[in-house]
Amino acid sequence: FCITILIAFSITLNVYIGNIYYKTLAINAGKLNVLTASKIVMVGQLLATIFILIIGFISDKFGGKKICIIGLSGALFLSPIVILFGQSGDLNLTYLGQIIYAVINALISAPMMTLVSQY
Repeated sequence: FCITILIAFSITLNVYIGNIYYKTLAINAGKLNVLTASKIVMVGQLLATIFILIIGFISDKFGGKKICIIGLSGALFLSPIVILFGQSGDLNLTYLGQIIYAVINALISAPMMTLVSQY
C-alpha cells in the first residue's frame, strides 16, 4: 500500500513540476510569452507520450522496477537542472528541460501501473 502511494505521489509531483510549474517558471522567470511557454510544454507532453510507449516495451524486457528506479533517480538528480533550464529564458535550454522531463516522466509512468498492481 505504501509503495503504491509513493509511486503515485512521485508521478503526480513530476507531472505537476514538468507541466504547470515549468510553464509558470518559463513565463515569470524566463520571460517567455504565454504562447511560447505553452508550446514548449505541449512538445514536452507529446514527447512524454511517445517515450512512454517506447519505455513500456523496454520495461517489459528489463523489469519495471529497474526502469522506475532509474526514472526516480533521474527526477531526483536532474530536476534542479530542468528548473534552471526553465527559468533561463533561452528557448533551446527551455526545450531541453522539457525533453529531460519527458524522459523522466516516461521512465516513471511507463512501468507505474504494472508496479502498482504488484503491491
